[in-house]
Amino acid sequence: MENLRFKGTSGDWKCYRKTDKHKIEQVRVGAEIICHVPIFMNEHSEANAKLIASAPDLLEISKKARTALNMLLHPNDMNNIEFELKARLLAKEVVEELNRIIEKSLK
Repeated sequence: MENLRFKGTSGDWKCYRKTDKHKIEQVRVGAEIICHVPIFMNEHSEANAKLIASAPDLLEISKKARTALNMLLHPNDMNNIEFELKARLLAKEVVEELNRIIEKSLK
């Protein structure tokens, strides 16, 4: 299961507002458009586009969180102080990264 890879567009997904003929939020990687979110549909368009742009980061941190939780759920291995330290450090890293992604998605 760890070998599963994201098959979508790699890179830093970002939101852009396009206001020429049609007002839309775009999620792009460089010049490549990932999706369009029409602004006229509702007042939540920008927030929706930001959440969509966070999807690759959320996927990556979810995979890391799964690893950390699996490590913490093996009580036999937690008797090994080095293993326990690695698991706790990974869990701390996951929480910090989740906080960053959530803040980016909501601002």
